[in-house]
Amino acid sequence: MKFQSKSTNPIFIVGAPRSGTTLLTSFVASHKNMYSGAETQFFNKIGLGSAELKRALKEDEWPDKAIALMHKKLTLSGQSVLELYGKSTQDLHDFLSERSPSVGAMLESIVSQKGNGNSERRWLEKTPNHLQYVSEILNYFPDAKVILIHRDLRDSASSIPKLPWASNSILENAALISSWFEKVDEYKEVDRVLFVSYEMLVRDCDNELKKVFDFIHERFDSRVINRESADDITTNNEPWKEDIRGSITTSNIGKWKTSLSQELITQLEAVCGKILQKLGYELTTSNKFEPLQLKKLRGQKLNGIDCFIEQLTSNKKTITYSESESILILAERNFVLKALLCAIKSKVIERKKVYFIGLKTFPLNFFGKYI
Repeated sequence: MKFQSKSTNPIFIVGAPRSGTTLLTSFVASHKNMYSGAETQFFNKIGLGSAELKRALKEDEWPDKAIALMHKKLTLSGQSVLELYGKSTQDLHDFLSERSPSVGAMLESIVSQKGNGNSERRWLEKTPNHLQYVSEILNYFPDAKVILIHRDLRDSASSIPKLPWASNSILENAALISSWFEKVDEYKEVDRVLFVSYEMLVRDCDNELKKVFDFIHERFDSRVINRESADDITTNNEPWKEDIRGSITTSNIGKWKTSLSQELITQLEAVCGKILQKLGYELTTSNKFEPLQLKKLRGQKLNGIDCFIEQLTSNKKTITYSESESILILAERNFVLKALLCAIKSKVIERKKVYFIGLKTFPLNFFGKYI
């Protein structure tokens, strides 16, 4: 097969946190025809559909408003994304002033290389939570290809608490990343999206990478295994990625089987069982629970959710971030008023059933039921 690099066709890598997105990116970005940088968090933070973005895209405001908006919105672990890419305001202005106003041009102004003398290299952008924006990516970049890497959600959810910004609730993490996969069936029908299994990647790295490079129309070069460009995709404020050059191991596959209690496994499979099966993973339980839409109050981390697994299971309930006829609120000290207001809105205005777990207070009993 003859391979011809398509330098105008960008690549996006998406997936849940702790699912191998950084590992896969370190391989692909090490190809001589590719380059990449830090996560841009672009689609997650730029405010798609917001009035602020709409103003930035007006012809008479372009590109100054767009540049100001990117400076304001785009950060990664407390760092400016624009600074991580070495882009000055003048760099962005020079790039955007030659292009029509568009969301795609804004992102490309960040990730496009400058002064490298190699116009044939293709850019690769990796932000895990862009999994929620695959449809938008395909729309804004008609020639782009998306690589969706997935891992057993029971392992990902168990590993996410290691991240400093994440909840320490394994169950809440499972509900969150399950919501990211809601359109998985739709993406499977798109020929511009490739599904890659983390488990297969670490078990049979060469063959899986050959499939990846065939998909993006680049010749596979075994030297990418050395991950020479790994440093380009990590930052000083992301210490959890410091082992990116570590050995490729299968030891992290299926850790949930020995590290989690049976009660937690039962709840995890109730939360993300449908997604697991769609991605080709087997379940160990077959319980049917009612999903309660978890309401995250402003400022709440939901760290205590896992303490109520027994109550949820005994009442045949579980949690979800998808729309549901019933909601669940974690009542905590310092959040009672917010919990009360949320309950009133959900019951009186939205006509939903309200359930509580956690701190028992007299006012909340009027608007819901404790599990």
